[in-house]
Amino acid sequence: MHYQQAISLMRGLKHLDARQLALQAHYLSQLGLQKEAVETMAKAIKQNAESAEVWLLDALLQTKLGQHQTALNSATRAVQFGYPVKLLAVDPDLQPLASDRSFLALLQHNMEK
Repeated sequence: MHYQQAISLMRGLKHLDARQLALQAHYLSQLGLQKEAVETMAKAIKQNAESAEVWLLDALLQTKLGQHQTALNSATRAVQFGYPVKLLAVDPDLQPLASDRSFLALLQHNMEK
């Protein structure tokens, strides 16, 4: 219900920045509207491909879709653009990646810095 309210409010805005689009994509995904979520996320990335938060939200979306390699790539981009790896490591929505060697290497490599 809250996701629907948030989406309704966002749709009333004339312009959404990349962060707002990425959040909208996350909310759409939570409502099961995966196709629209993917399309909205693509717009967010196109608008700002250097936003750590946008890449994190894409990693969450891709994990939810079962696209683990794409999620890992997005998580890597999030870290590259400044997202704290310590937060990435404890995000419950990324738990499906927890056993992935590449994800573990990303965490370990960046925690050592």
